Amino acid sequence: MPGLRSRHRHDHGAIHGPGGLVMMAMCLWAAPVVAVDFAHDVVPLLKKHCGECHTGDARQGGFSMNNREDVLAGGDSGTPGFIAGDAAASEIIARITSDDPDYRMPSDGDPLPAEAVAVFTSWVNEKAHWEPGFAFERTTWEPPLKLRTVALPPVVEGRANP
Repeated sequence: MPGLRSRHRHDHGAIHGPGGLVMMAMCLWAAPVVAVDFAHDVVPLLKKHCGECHTGDARQGGFSMNNREDVLAGGDSGTPGFIAGDAAASEIIARITSDDPDYRMPSDGDPLPAEAVAVFTSWVNEKAHWEPGFAFERTTWEPPLKLRTVALPPVVEGRANP
């Protein structure tokens, strides 16, 4: 197609023009932007490193990670778990990077590996996307059924009630 060829040549020339060459060089030196995938990157880390103490019925320090709303509500301190878009000001990041054993999370065991910290930091800086409708296991408690009076059929002469 003649139109595509001439357009391609024009675009190609523009890239190598005086300003285009600088722009191309900047793109080559820039770090690739890779978005953190909530389901594949974040959820497995939350389950592995946070789930035992902060999902389902477990709410150590009053802090639950069952859903985004719970994380934003914070724990007993009332401090939100994260501030979407600002990892440096987020409680979760402060706790997983702390050297203080009384403050650091997870509280038991070794600190998180650097790769996990990097994923959490990137996730929070990318506005901490949470899949709509996703929640970790909720409480298994269910309210008991309300008692009701059962109406039995009338007794027929010569027959017992079924």
